[in-house]
Amino acid sequence: MDRSLADSRIRKMKEIILEEAHDKAKKVREQTASQFNIEKNKILNQQKDKVNQEYKNKLEQYSVQKKIEKSTKQNAIRINKMNARQDVILKIKDDSKDSLKQRVQGDKNHYKGMLKKLIVQGLIKMMEKSILIRCRAEDNDVIKSVLDEATTEFSKLIKDECNVDFKTKVEFDEYNTLPDNVCSLGGVILSAQGGSILCNNTLDARLNLCYADSIPDIRNALFPDL
Repeated sequence: MDRSLADSRIRKMKEIILEEAHDKAKKVREQTASQFNIEKNKILNQQKDKVNQEYKNKLEQYSVQKKIEKSTKQNAIRINKMNARQDVILKIKDDSKDSLKQRVQGDKNHYKGMLKKLIVQGLIKMMEKSILIRCRAEDNDVIKSVLDEATTEFSKLIKDECNVDFKTKVEFDEYNTLPDNVCSLGGVILSAQGGSILCNNTLDARLNLCYADSIPDIRNALFPDL
């Protein structure tokens, strides 16, 4: 074979091989670029989703924190209002106590009649055969002066209303007097059966009962919005 012809064929074969190599290299580059873009977009989307989720979480945390702060502030205002309301209600009770105390100290005859009524009421509530009465030390003399009259009135009332002759033995303990923390305003405490049955008919107990019953009305009258 002619050498020049052989060289020509070799050159053509080289050209064909190089062209195929270039084609394959181009396909590899294109595939690599495509895979790179896919992975790049995947990573970008993942990072974007991560950032969006973090922002969403922070936004939710901020919203929750603001709601907590608002609720805490509202609760603090509400508690302050409730405390102020309670102070006013307690002031009303204290003023009522002072007024009642002045009435008791200022009108002895009125207080004497009140003590007799409190004893009669206590006897009616208890309806026991034997009853012990206690009072403040300063009321001993007043109790002694009205005790017989109160007992007689009790027996007459039971007879008139129930047509029953009910006799009660009433004893007065003038030595075991009521302490100031139990009875500071006046009144009596009646007991029976060794102290197992009690009737607290002190003005302090009456005031506390009246106060407790009146709290809803006081609140509605003075603090309708709370």
